[in-house]
Amino acid sequence: LRTELGELLEGATSGREALPFRTLRDTLVGMVECGHAPTESMREALVRSLALPHERQTKMQLTKFLALLDYFDLPLNFGPQEPVTVNALLQCCSSPRAVLSLVESYGRQFTHINASTAVHRLAKIPKCPRARTARAQLQMGPSRGQRQRSQIIGQFLAVDYKSSEAYLQLLGIVDEHLEGDMDAQGLSNIWWGFSQLGHVPSPPFVQRFESRCLELVAETNIQAVSNILWGYQAMHLTPSASLASTYMSQIKVCLGQAPITSQHIANIMYALAHIGCSPDQELLTLLCEEASCITESFLCCELVMVMIALKRLQFFPAPPVMHALEGQVVQRVHRFTHRELSLILWSFAGLEYRIADETLDRCDSRLQARMEECSAEDLARVFHAYAKLMHVPQPPQVEALRRSLRRRAGELEPNHICCICWALANLDLGSFREELLQVCNTAAMRVTEFDSGQIAWFMWSIASLNLQPRAAALERILQEVHQRMYYFSEADLVGVVWACAKVNVMTFPDLGRRLLLRSEESAQYHLDRLTPGKITSLLWSYATAGHVPNPDLLQGMLRQFRSKRAQFFPVQIESVSWATRRLRELQHAEMAAAEAA
Repeated sequence: LRTELGELLEGATSGREALPFRTLRDTLVGMVECGHAPTESMREALVRSLALPHERQTKMQLTKFLALLDYFDLPLNFGPQEPVTVNALLQCCSSPRAVLSLVESYGRQFTHINASTAVHRLAKIPKCPRARTARAQLQMGPSRGQRQRSQIIGQFLAVDYKSSEAYLQLLGIVDEHLEGDMDAQGLSNIWWGFSQLGHVPSPPFVQRFESRCLELVAETNIQAVSNILWGYQAMHLTPSASLASTYMSQIKVCLGQAPITSQHIANIMYALAHIGCSPDQELLTLLCEEASCITESFLCCELVMVMIALKRLQFFPAPPVMHALEGQVVQRVHRFTHRELSLILWSFAGLEYRIADETLDRCDSRLQARMEECSAEDLARVFHAYAKLMHVPQPPQVEALRRSLRRRAGELEPNHICCICWALANLDLGSFREELLQVCNTAAMRVTEFDSGQIAWFMWSIASLNLQPRAAALERILQEVHQRMYYFSEADLVGVVWACAKVNVMTFPDLGRRLLLRSEESAQYHLDRLTPGKITSLLWSYATAGHVPNPDLLQGMLRQFRSKRAQFFPVQIESVSWATRRLRELQHAEMAAAEAA
């Protein structure tokens, strides 16, 4: 029956000069429902019929009509049109291909408004509700399953348009209008659009863009500033010092003149925290005060963005601001995703703000229910936050952490491994021995990806836990320590040697001896910069490992001790005395063995 209906549509359309608008629209809908592909003659008739309706159409009606034309790959060319009409058509496109079809048809007559609208629409289409509704009508058809329908819509959107001539033409049009008649809103639309499309413009374009922004700063409202700063953050670009300073001043001006929304605050603060500029305390204070007045209007994701920004900027707002933010976290705790909650805890911990126990308990309860969904990064962030906040969760949450760590141990990256091991070394969460052994195996497999600071951090953590990794894993880690020994700072060197002594590096006699001998060379290089605490630690470590350092290094450390004795604490003096006696005993034992030989 559907085939026959399609043939009837074909016969009624082919050969006609032009179809009235309603007939054209109904014909296209019928073809979609019948699953009928038009023949060449029918396509020619449809193209001849392309025209906009004379009566006024709502945006939704026009969007659905353009989606039908795009579905059958018909050119969106409706004859000569005014720029205002072209702009309305661009705003009603539901796929990238439709936008670029209009660029091909009307690009030569584009105004700066048309150019900025086209870029903005390309970026907005994937999340536009009106576009989704228009595409939904294309799911009609003969006995199509849900998966098949989804594939049709996916193909409809997944067009590789960035290499097309129309897209390059659009970029050229934007470039032409940039320094001429582009206004502040157009600059905002273009920059935000580029950031969402993943298009990072060339340095010359960026310079010209910034020059135009500076020219129009007086006309730039808070929405435009928010969009442009967000674009810089999304494209990982840093604005010039003059533009950043000018925009920060403009934000202060706008705060006193126009209402500001939660989205503006979140976007601006998050962008300022990521684009490499240093906002002054006055601006951050003003933004935080505005935020505290409208915290109830913030979306969950916007609250998270504000918290991350405060942490990254290391800005400590007044207590009422933090109380207001914490209050919103408590109220909405069941709306946050596991990732958002982990970021909130991480931010609070980084701000050294003591969260109320009730807030932490509610966060724990929510995380416990979602812990299976946590990624390796989320898990590391939660462990790190608990350690910084010195918070020991309830046993059910500890067990959920244990299960999640066991499941994610093989996915951990170097920084995740360091965070988790450090957290467990600082918190009394019970025995995680089996899980930590899995983590150590992962660390051994990825040890070449660690930087020197991370290796020192990891070694200190497992030594503090009195954890003895499996022999194969430990040997692989120690081999990397041996290779990196010359690259450790004095602080990392002392920590690594102390950890090697704690994990009994001499379990591997040859590797352990070579590692300790190389550590002597590095310690000799850093000798003049060693503090009393570091000298104490090195002497204790060599004595514990049963290794007598060369006489020059040993006497050098003891000279440092004698010259700075007044700076040593009693417990350090006691440790140095014990280490000296122990090293003397080892020397005598070595001499006796040599004489006996």
